[in-house]
Amino acid sequence: MREFIDVEWLTEISMFKNHIRLVAGKGGLDRHVTYVTVQEAPDFYKQIEGGEFVLSTWYAFKDDMDAGLDAIRNLCGMASGVCIKVNRFIDKLPPEYLKCADEFNLPLFIVDKSVKFREIIKSITLEINMAHVNVLVQLNDYYTYLFQTALENGSADSMLLDFAKRSGLIAITVSADFKQLRGMRSFQKLPEHEYRLQVIKDIISLNSSPVKYFCENEYHIFPCIARGYCYGYLVVLSANMLSERQRLYIAQLVNIITIKWLDRQEKENDTLLSLLEMILNSPEKDQERIIQFFNKKSIDYTSGIRAIQIKYDKPNKSDTKVNFAVVQRFLADMIAIKPNLLYIWDKPADSFTLLIDKQTREGDDLSHGFLHSVAKISENYRDISVSIGPVVTAVSDIRVSIKMAKNSFLFKSGDESNVICYKENLMQFALLGGADSRESDFFLEYTIIPLIEHDRCHDDLIMETLSCVVENATLEQAAKKQNIHVNSVRYRLQKIKNICGLDFFNQNEKYIMIIAYMIYKNRKKYCY
Repeated sequence: MREFIDVEWLTEISMFKNHIRLVAGKGGLDRHVTYVTVQEAPDFYKQIEGGEFVLSTWYAFKDDMDAGLDAIRNLCGMASGVCIKVNRFIDKLPPEYLKCADEFNLPLFIVDKSVKFREIIKSITLEINMAHVNVLVQLNDYYTYLFQTALENGSADSMLLDFAKRSGLIAITVSADFKQLRGMRSFQKLPEHEYRLQVIKDIISLNSSPVKYFCENEYHIFPCIARGYCYGYLVVLSANMLSERQRLYIAQLVNIITIKWLDRQEKENDTLLSLLEMILNSPEKDQERIIQFFNKKSIDYTSGIRAIQIKYDKPNKSDTKVNFAVVQRFLADMIAIKPNLLYIWDKPADSFTLLIDKQTREGDDLSHGFLHSVAKISENYRDISVSIGPVVTAVSDIRVSIKMAKNSFLFKSGDESNVICYKENLMQFALLGGADSRESDFFLEYTIIPLIEHDRCHDDLIMETLSCVVENATLEQAAKKQNIHVNSVRYRLQKIKNICGLDFFNQNEKYIMIIAYMIYKNRKKYCY
């Protein structure tokens, strides 16, 4: 079954055998014929787009055959063939025409004036239409196969093998995070297949807006996109341009693979949403199931796990949907620095929860380490807000990290950085959560607990001094109560800055230390 018509095929039909004669350009009989056209204007070659079989009486050049030769030259790189009617306005073709057609392999025909162009058009168009019908029949057969395979939950590997048999081309699918590859059985038989795979990854990574088909060298790359989200790519290897039939096959295959990826992602996200619900609402009851899920995903929560919330801030209030292309690029950049992370899409809230293991409290500073990398990535995504929760090591505490990351957005003002760390709002969390809450635990771990540990090691009585200062109106009164000089009080208070980073002689930070002390004093967990 033919999928296209070339000039050689036309020479075998009765119209050409009986009435039309090839006089030059035999080397170009393999040119594809897209459609047939009649042209008589002097500059008609400017209207040729490529692949047309041109019919003409050469009326425009009957008095200027040199201009006609220029027209032949201009057609050599575009038309599939030229048929000129003789004994009407011109008697024969000059030798220069034949020489030019042979030189550039442009099939050149002549036809007698007695043959009507409409009969030639009818014959050629019939052949072209039959080729199109053949393609549509094959396409329908292929669609039926894909649809049936999808219904039976057939694998992408089997679809790609079938595609290779039908099209003669090797193809693979690559997920957006490069973790899932399909169709590798045939691909691995190619020479330097590992190098080729790296080239494919590099091409995709460098393509900043992967929303349309793009091609580089032999790699034809088709994004699989649904709801604005790119799930992966179908990569077809071909050193030549793809034929119409191959492109139609690919379009069908891309649709089916995208649907499969979408269905898989929906199921995966539903599972993750169930995990999120257990973490938030019943961590003690469902602890065993949560741990099993983490083990399955190779997430080591005991090494320190933190939650990060990301939200897409729609630049225009009229926007009703999240720009998933932007979110996906951000997530891809995050996965590049931390491959083993979980991200959960909360559709109603249009937010994503990221769970990241192997985190340490020492890494809570945005100026270095993992969180510094997150901050640097976020600089390229001004429409995405990022909120970072604390590191925890207990299943029951993961919800605290999630809630603190999510609630940090409540304290964000418009002129701040698009990255927020829970540490910036610890006092607010403690006040809202109460003295005995886990939020207060984190607050005290950064304020009071370091002072207690320091006193145990150095016997500096800083906590005792802080208590006296808080409970007395002036430093002098606090010094008198401790039977020390007021300068000794100042000296001890100055040490607080070196121990926990808060300057007691700064009005705002003094307020934070006083609140921390009051929470510490009025809770039952710690004994002083």
